[in-house]
Amino acid sequence: MKFTATPVATMLLLFLSNSVLVTAKYKRNLRSGSVDERVLVADAILSAIKSPEKQIDPQLLFQAHFLGIPSEFLHHLAREAQKKVENGVSIEQIESDMRRLRQQEEQIQEDATGKKDVGAEEEDSYSKAQKSAQAILSGFRSEDGKMDRGLVKDAIEEGATKETLDESLNTVMKFKAQKKRQDKTSHISRALLSAFRHPDGEIEATLLSNAIEAGATKEEVQNALARMKNSAGDTLPPPVVCGVSVIIGNYEKTMKEPDPPLLDVFANEGRKTNLFMYTDQEHLLNNKNSAWTALPIDDSIWQKDCLRHPDAINNPCKNLHPFNFAKFYKTQPYRLEAIREAGCNVVVWFDGSIKLHDPSFFQNMTSRAHRGQNFVVYTHSYLKGRLEDEAQQSLPYYTNKIFHGHEQPPQDTMAQYNYYVQQGFKEHWFNDVDNGVRYPEKYGMYVTCMVMFDLRQSITKEFLDCWWEENLYRTYQDQVSFPYCAWKLGVYPHALPDAETQGGSYEENPYFTKMKHMN
Repeated sequence: MKFTATPVATMLLLFLSNSVLVTAKYKRNLRSGSVDERVLVADAILSAIKSPEKQIDPQLLFQAHFLGIPSEFLHHLAREAQKKVENGVSIEQIESDMRRLRQQEEQIQEDATGKKDVGAEEEDSYSKAQKSAQAILSGFRSEDGKMDRGLVKDAIEEGATKETLDESLNTVMKFKAQKKRQDKTSHISRALLSAFRHPDGEIEATLLSNAIEAGATKEEVQNALARMKNSAGDTLPPPVVCGVSVIIGNYEKTMKEPDPPLLDVFANEGRKTNLFMYTDQEHLLNNKNSAWTALPIDDSIWQKDCLRHPDAINNPCKNLHPFNFAKFYKTQPYRLEAIREAGCNVVVWFDGSIKLHDPSFFQNMTSRAHRGQNFVVYTHSYLKGRLEDEAQQSLPYYTNKIFHGHEQPPQDTMAQYNYYVQQGFKEHWFNDVDNGVRYPEKYGMYVTCMVMFDLRQSITKEFLDCWWEENLYRTYQDQVSFPYCAWKLGVYPHALPDAETQGGSYEENPYFTKMKHMN
């Protein structure tokens, strides 16, 4: 099916959020597409495979907007071209293919014998779409939602009809209203979350102001807060905390026993503290004297993900690196049967190298969850809250074809970061929020060797699903995707160290020691 840059498509691409673009089901036949489309697609693919960051030239993405071509579509083609390069296809061969795609432009030009000038027809079609988009844009920006008469006249002269313009504007205005409602709801949610985390239950002033600017009234926000406080005690069950970890392959040799032993908070229930270790190591599965309950790796639990995400670079049925399997358990704990059977509704993830040395650790996490704290995690010691620094430092390790003794598809963390920037991510986007961390200059970049997730809060599963999908489609360097999902969902992790904790970093803290690997 040939794609036409209709006014509606052009306006949607210009004004709607990325989620709309992602969910739209675009299908193309490039060989029957317009000259402009074929040339731009060829140039975009070549710019990506020649770029050191493997990213499409931003100017070409801008041009794609005006042709009505979703950036996600171009990124998909660029990724496919890069896969061919990684599998041995030369860049020269791809350049040759792109030249053949571009050369169709020459085949349709008018010659001296008077053949039909298809190129001119397509230029007229593009001019009509452009004039129509300008008319619709005038209505989109106006206070009364009416299009500029002069621009409407220009569009009609290019072949558009008044009925089509009105219909297109109506469609765009509906989406505009829907997005406005979504923005308002999002800002109210952020304001309520700040109150939920505040010791005195007060809404952060800047977030309240943002909600009002988005269309909410102060009374509306305060009433929502009152409903939340009145219902919280009834709707949230008491927190039941458990720990989850994974040891796959030979990266770790032993389960790290808590020292001193943890207080047995479940002794009255006839079972030991909820520490679950998923492993493929027989000697660990046979260890019955550990504080950890060792459980076998079960690859059936991610089979649906294999089918749901067939093109993902880290599809767990294709990328068999142990780290890739471990990320499922790290980012999807609510899907683990043992967690559900134990009645755990608050989960703490531990890397396999973590050794607990606070006997009251679970009581502490229970208290934090009861007070509304969520996404409890240590800030990175030296990156000053900058995601770009983490992505850059990770690049040499994650782009190797052999990583810790196992083959992997290269994980380009800088391409991942650049993609996030294209989506709108900004460093220190949270600067107007009092996050309570003792070292605010470090807030924004986190060490995810220990993270507490409150599954009772609905935002938690949404965050975990985002984290998992970013691991699937970008890289499994989860410390790069963690801040992105926080930004995308408006989540403010409760960063440590805070006023309750001693020590200045995750290397020196009252809860655990991060041991050397291979122990």
